[in-house]
Amino acid sequence: MGAPRGVSACLTLLALTAGCRTEERKSVPRAVLPGSDAGQVTRALIPGITWTTPADWRAEAEDLPSPLGRGSERGAGELRRAPGYTDAKSENFGSSVIVWLLPMATPADAPALNLLVSAYFRGACQRSAGARILDLRKFKAELVRVSEPATDRNETGDNFRGSAESYECQYSFQPWTLHLRVHVAECAEGQRHAIVVMASPQQDGKFIWHELGQRLKEFSCH
Repeated sequence: MGAPRGVSACLTLLALTAGCRTEERKSVPRAVLPGSDAGQVTRALIPGITWTTPADWRAEAEDLPSPLGRGSERGAGELRRAPGYTDAKSENFGSSVIVWLLPMATPADAPALNLLVSAYFRGACQRSAGARILDLRKFKAELVRVSEPATDRNETGDNFRGSAESYECQYSFQPWTLHLRVHVAECAEGQRHAIVVMASPQQDGKFIWHELGQRLKEFSCH
């Protein structure tokens, strides 16, 4: 997919600053839904998606800048944190599913995704680090396109696998590796991409990857 004029420069800026903002607009308020009683569910927090998941998967939504730098076309993001996400003794520690809705003009090939994912985790760690000094050069994602079995909700689209070098940004702030699976699909109305990032420090074969895959199956956009 060819990148539109100006994309390369802005993606480079994104990789350095975790976002290109040329205009300001009223942002979507950050929202958090904690897990609640067993048997209940968490539904989507942002417009344009359907995502009903178990209630113990903590949900958050936030405004995202478009990597194209067009203030009127900023994307939206929503994530689900696995139960045990903040428990360093849990096998689910640090595992989550992140969804970005971005304009169709946004490149979504492996090089572009590597920049987006690197910038996302770098920005998240910087917000958590406080006065700690992090080596920002360590944030690096490496994704490659792969063939994956189709799911009942995501029959079409592109799939990527790889990893992201980052920091554990809750307790130790030591370098660690997140394993990644990424699904990219066009939303039903054809105006936006949905980029679904499944991330965990656990290797393939661990049960958390079954759970992360279930969260992908529960997602759709329109």
